[in-house]
Amino acid sequence: KAKDSDFADSLALFKLILRFMNDDSLSGKKEQALGDYIAYKGINNERLRDEILCQLVNQTWRNDVVANNERGWLLMANCLSVFPPSHHLYKFLLKYVSDHAYDGYKAVCQRKLLQSHNQWPRSLPPSLMEWRANRKRVNMALQLHFADGESAMTSVDSWTRCEDLCANVLASRGVAESHGWTLALDLE
Repeated sequence: KAKDSDFADSLALFKLILRFMNDDSLSGKKEQALGDYIAYKGINNERLRDEILCQLVNQTWRNDVVANNERGWLLMANCLSVFPPSHHLYKFLLKYVSDHAYDGYKAVCQRKLLQSHNQWPRSLPPSLMEWRANRKRVNMALQLHFADGESAMTSVDSWTRCEDLCANVLASRGVAESHGWTLALDLE
């Protein structure tokens, strides 16, 4: 480790990852808060990103406890939603995910790795929609409604920016210029 603080952070993260995977009393908001905290530590400290991912590899490798293994893969998918591995770890992690991912997480984690390649880390932990999609091991999609009453369903991923989403949907409707359009979120 580059610094003593990195060693201390690595040890603390190891304990948090074990708690996330093994604590059966964690559920709902507590589970999400702990998972978000682990992901946020990776977002905030570049040196800890590979450490988190390697610890998850270590904890999911030949883990025979189904519930714990599944939670480890959920946390892996959530971390891959917000920060990419280093270029050094990328191909090894892609191989591990391709060969050893648990029940449906193979496609989820492969897709997240391929989408995250050459991306900057995000500034926020996974959204509720990402948590739900990762838990169910499905792609994310949003229903967009336009002022003229038309609507469109479009796929999104963890790295989709609002401006890219608007440009793609408007282009599919024949609008070449997306400058000046607004995207509003309806939480109902």
